[in-house]
Amino acid sequence: MNGPPAESPRAAGDALLGELAGRRLMVVGLDPAASAGAAGWLDRLRVELSEATDLAAAASRSGPALAAAIFVAASRAARSGASRGDGGQGLAEPAFVVSVGDAVRRAVPTAARATLSARAPLRGGLTEAQVGGPFGRAFAGHADALVLLGGAPEPSVVEIQGCGAVRVLPAPARLLASGASERARALSRPGGGVHVMATGPGAQVGLPFANLASFDGDEPGVAPSVVGRGGLGASLARAAVVALTVEEAGDPGGRAAPAGAPDGDLEAALVRSPRLLTRAAGGTLELAASRGSSVDVAGPRRKHGCAGCPTPCGWSFDVDVRGGAKVGGRFSALQGFAGRGDPLALLERCNHIGVDARTAASLMGRFPGTGVDQFFTSLLEPGSEVHAAAMGAVGLPGVGATFAAGDLAAEVGQALGVRGPEPVRTLSILGLEGDRAGQVVWPLPWSGDPERDAGTLAFWHECISAAVDVSGFCSFSAAGLLADRVMGVRELAAALGVAPEGSVRSGERGEDPDLGPAFIRSGASHLALHRELQEGGDDFPAEFVERHPAAVEAYLVARAMGGREGTSSGAPAVPPRQAPDLGRAATEAAAGGPLTVLARGPLGARLAGHPGRVERTGGEGVVLEVLAPAGGLSGQDLMLRLAVDCPAAAQWLLDAEGRPLPAVLEVESGSRSGTHPAQDGRYRPGAVVELMLAIPGG
Repeated sequence: MNGPPAESPRAAGDALLGELAGRRLMVVGLDPAASAGAAGWLDRLRVELSEATDLAAAASRSGPALAAAIFVAASRAARSGASRGDGGQGLAEPAFVVSVGDAVRRAVPTAARATLSARAPLRGGLTEAQVGGPFGRAFAGHADALVLLGGAPEPSVVEIQGCGAVRVLPAPARLLASGASERARALSRPGGGVHVMATGPGAQVGLPFANLASFDGDEPGVAPSVVGRGGLGASLARAAVVALTVEEAGDPGGRAAPAGAPDGDLEAALVRSPRLLTRAAGGTLELAASRGSSVDVAGPRRKHGCAGCPTPCGWSFDVDVRGGAKVGGRFSALQGFAGRGDPLALLERCNHIGVDARTAASLMGRFPGTGVDQFFTSLLEPGSEVHAAAMGAVGLPGVGATFAAGDLAAEVGQALGVRGPEPVRTLSILGLEGDRAGQVVWPLPWSGDPERDAGTLAFWHECISAAVDVSGFCSFSAAGLLADRVMGVRELAAALGVAPEGSVRSGERGEDPDLGPAFIRSGASHLALHRELQEGGDDFPAEFVERHPAAVEAYLVARAMGGREGTSSGAPAVPPRQAPDLGRAATEAAAGGPLTVLARGPLGARLAGHPGRVERTGGEGVVLEVLAPAGGLSGQDLMLRLAVDCPAAAQWLLDAEGRPLPAVLEVESGSRSGTHPAQDGRYRPGAVVELMLAIPGG
């Protein structure tokens, strides 16, 4: 792995401080075994990253990319260990990771998000979510990521002190008996400076939709910033951690605190966006008015937003319960409570016990005869009918999941997106269409066909959203800047600190030749790591694929390209009925590098339209470059990849069920570079593969 020598790990209380890919980690073993093995774990992680260029690159980008790289490294180590028969010991998967992106560390306006990453009960693969509030900015003064290993022997609080030391302390009984906001007040201190990420009682009784809330230690009575995606509160509770606290630092260990002069150009750009100004005027409740919602949220309130944001979109509402509690009013969280009582009071009840409001609203619909007080009391009572139903809440539809209705691109993203529907929320406000949309999404293909382009737009947005989340910047602010043409993708990437890479031809509107595509590729790389962590590959809704085959196929083609330059002709893709397994064909294109494919004869003629064609040889042959992950492609993967990238050749590569045709032969070729497949039969970057068509009967 390139870069400066790794910093020698040093103990800081219960944490091990170490460097990884130029990023600073706090590694906390929650139990004695994990604590004793933390140094060995970090050493093994460095080895795994040094052997995988895609993981080293992801780790260097910090934020959730660093967290995903750690989870994938553990997964790969387990697989390689299993193949050796040693069980993959030495690199346990983290129980929980908190990370911050570079934009948070640099105090970019509206970049104040901590990213939480873990295996969560309501989603497959890796679940990640961004939570606002001062916690992220305070943590950025200490490290790029906090990694929790193992599980505490008793309910505990992880405390990061201002000097950089970390302590794991038993949680007192009175704390466990309190709601989330009471826990935050108890863990804060007079004078502020300590910020809290807390679970509620719902996490301690194992509710799978338990959430987490970030509280401002300087003013613990303000509305918390709540994240409910996937049941991350339940993930933290599974490690027996009740809360995380961080004390603001001055300059521990020579690491500069995140305070600094705000980016004036970006701040000025934010106030030039009509969408963001309108959103700031109405808060996050503008959707309620636009849809004629009956949600009534009248009452004392004040505006609040992320640090440094000139267009704050949040409201803090006073609720006349529990000594004047405060809640943040958001349409997606409130709409499910329409007609069930005071929406703000019901939202406060959810925040108190620490559960996702949309899921709780869905669950309430199953018990129409149960009073509100009884419902919330029963949620926490094992053995009650309500609790039993809550424990099986995996199949509950999230109220508010219909935000994409009528917007095909958003529906594609919601149905197929590897990180789930939540990161797609900003797609519906982009308003991209026509020629401008084709310019903005370059280098992904644009056909002019609304159905196909909806799939391309969905993947483009998925990449942009992932790249923005990696930085720690506000996704709604990014969408507003792009939609109102205040910034292009290049300008946004530059403002968020994306470094140029490679040599790419200039984009539309005189954009920088590197930053725009680099931004998309960085998002595509992050999504590829998420796909690798999904067990069983893609699980697309069959009914949606049947209704919108062209959109789904265009999404897969864009995904296979991984943000790299290709054709903009919008050629039709392989129909799902021909190849129902094409979801697995779009493997991690963003990682690794190219391998060379030589195809001659009739097969070469049909592969002439492949977007990776380098040259045409004699006898209707072509030379192609196909992107392969660092781990290589099997012969079957290669056939599927070629079918996705070049639909005209699909019938010569796949049978009617989407399986590779036995007539396609893979021949090791040493005529160009002498590179052969490894003994495991996988073709890695740099390999040369020759394909021929064996015609039955001569």
